[in-house]
Parts: sequence; C-alpha cells; structure tokens
Amino acid sequence: AGYVIAGGVLGAYLARHPLVFKTSKFSFNLAVAGVALIIASMLGDYFTKLLGGTPEVNSANLALILFRIGFVILLNAAVSFVSMKAESIPKIIILMGRNTLLIYVVHLVILYGSAWNPGLNEYFGRSFSGWQAALSAVVMIAVMTLMVLVLNLLKMRNKQLVT
Repeated sequence: AGYVIAGGVLGAYLARHPLVFKTSKFSFNLAVAGVALIIASMLGDYFTKLLGGTPEVNSANLALILFRIGFVILLNAAVSFVSMKAESIPKIIILMGRNTLLIYVVHLVILYGSAWNPGLNEYFGRSFSGWQAALSAVVMIAVMTLMVLVLNLLKMRNKQLVT
C-alpha cells in the first residue's frame, strides 16, 4: 500500500502541475527526497544493529520500504532531469505510461497468479540464477510492451477492458 500511495501522491501532484517535471527545481527536490529516504533507511538499519537486532530483509521491514521508495524517487528524478533536455518522448513510452496500472496488474498475475491460476512463482520460486532472473525480466518487459502495442493497435483502452 505504501508504494501505491507514494505513486498516487506523485501522480496527483503531476496531474495538477503537468509541466513541473520540466523544471530543474522539481528534479532537484525529487533527488533530495529520494536520497533522504535512502539515508533514513540506512539509519534505520544502523539503529537496529546498534540496539542488538538484525535487520531483516522482508517486505514488512520499514527500512527496506523506505529504501525502495527512495530508489524509485531517485529514478523519477533522473527521468525528470533527462526530460528537461528531451525534445519529444517516444510514442511507446507514452503508451506504456498510459497503461501502467494494467501492466502492473497483468505482470503480478503472471508472476504470482490469481484465484484462478497459479503464477510462475509457484513453479519456479527462487530457483533462478542471476542470469536467468535478468533474462526473465527482459522477457517480461518485452511481453508487457507487446501487450500495450497490441492494445493500442486494437484501440482498446483500460475502460473498455474493465467494462
């Protein structure tokens, strides 16, 4: 929920201020926020060790959540810095941006399954080597890109898929 809320807050801000991502102040503020969250996560791990605990690597670990959100915000800052220099955005990037929720849901169903089907995690778990995981990520990105292109060719929108 934290990731969705963080993305929703940033998305709502960008919707209200559509050209703000082209300003260096916005990009700089994003970078500072990302670095601050990463530092906060490291401090959380440090204090956990200082108090005699061991930092756990699980999805409920606050330090890990802060690190991941901070890293994504840093990536957003990098994209914002690049977009200041870009004259135009490739159409595929625009299409992917318009379909992020669909991409997110479909890739989760493929990876983790649903009430009707098991996901790839059920079959493979954590058995992939580094190379296999990287290749799988590239294949997933290619499949999601192909899905968006096909939907665009068929002129289907997310609203049509739901209704």
